[in-house]
Amino acid sequence: MNNITSLLYFIPELILLSVIFILFLTHDSPRRNLIVNKKVFVSFGILASLIVNIFRWSDPYHGLFYNSITIDPFTGLFSLIILSATFMLTLSDFLSPGSSLNDESSLLHKMLILTASILLIESNNLIMLFLCSGLIGIAGIGLFRTDPISQSKRQYIKSFITFNLLSLSILLFGFSLLYGLSGSLFFQSMSQGMTLISNHTFVSCVLLTLILFGLGFHAGILFYYSSFTKIGFEFNFSISSITLFIPSIAYLGVFIRLVNLTLIIDGLSNTAIGYQGLFIAILALMVVTTANFLYNRKKNLKELLILAVLIHSGFILAGISVLNPDSISASIYLTISTVIIFTGLYSAQKTCSQSDKIRRFFRIIFFLGLIGFPGTTGFTARFLLFKSLFQSSIPAWVTILLILNLLPIVFYFTSLILKSVQQIPGNKRIHLTVIQVLIPSILGILSIGLGIFWEPFYRFINESLVFFKF
Repeated sequence: MNNITSLLYFIPELILLSVIFILFLTHDSPRRNLIVNKKVFVSFGILASLIVNIFRWSDPYHGLFYNSITIDPFTGLFSLIILSATFMLTLSDFLSPGSSLNDESSLLHKMLILTASILLIESNNLIMLFLCSGLIGIAGIGLFRTDPISQSKRQYIKSFITFNLLSLSILLFGFSLLYGLSGSLFFQSMSQGMTLISNHTFVSCVLLTLILFGLGFHAGILFYYSSFTKIGFEFNFSISSITLFIPSIAYLGVFIRLVNLTLIIDGLSNTAIGYQGLFIAILALMVVTTANFLYNRKKNLKELLILAVLIHSGFILAGISVLNPDSISASIYLTISTVIIFTGLYSAQKTCSQSDKIRRFFRIIFFLGLIGFPGTTGFTARFLLFKSLFQSSIPAWVTILLILNLLPIVFYFTSLILKSVQQIPGNKRIHLTVIQVLIPSILGILSIGLGIFWEPFYRFINESLVFFKF
């Protein structure tokens, strides 16, 4: 496919790049009405890219720009998740009464992170993947600097830079080892060379460790916990969600594609789950357990939610360890459930801040999904995940310990639900506009609807795993 034809399949990304270009040209404009126009322009740009991505979804596999970028149902699914979450978060910020983000300086950095995350999930070679990871880190540093800087925040920015450089260094070393073993920079052509190490457990685990810790900064893997949690606690929730939450979705998709296309096909799949899958499952258990230990010291709702994100990332990682379509589909379903719940909580907090009664109502709905109440997407996603883990060759004790690690989430957020019910005001009435309650209402309906009518959507996710069909 020539590069002119490739541009036709690259329209969603071109829309985002055009928005970035216009934001860059008008970055120093002092006109106040232009700031409002830019916010509207960014929202429509993300929405247009989202709509075009939906129409592109049914297209077969396309390798663009000499196969440096992959367009297929799997990348389309994750692009849709990333674009939808970013659109909801951005629109919630714009509709928030008295939002503190009146300055438009953060828009450019947010769009850079969004575009780099989309290109990251679509990357088909190691160089492209590494460059997108670096761009996310650089844009994240710039976004943090748009927040009012205190002495403590300055230290956290230094920590963010340090761990970003560390993760990129580990990732570069892992990619060098992967290139040396496979003899290729492109994912699809690596599998043949990787068959040579399919029975070398130590080499496989070292390679998995380098890739996981290289990609794991935004997912808070183990020794990144301190930097991840402190940045999330200290900075504006809008900034930390775009900088940490959105890229973590892309890194999850990249890890699924990278492992399956380079280590699984014609490689580790011949050894069933093997020690490699057990290694990932135990690492996931360590992530969840470590986050639960931190729960005892956190009482602030924002801190509890960030730790809950880390716990869910551990569960998702456990599903990937089984390395079959059902378990990976369950992990992706849990990812979508997590995005719906946490984006819903954020939008309710932002857009319904003038009505405590309505805000607490939406908070109860999403908290029910967070604790896994039957009939919500949180319950269905966890049920599918644990079912696939029990049916796999992973030792049952690993799955049982993962289930037990759900108890702190259930305890803390059940108590918050009870407090929210008791504290809902009865007399004070403040009427909100339809637009203000639109986003949390849509996400609340999705949280319940996908929990009850889950089978068609789960089957659709399963069909998007195109690398199992090669």
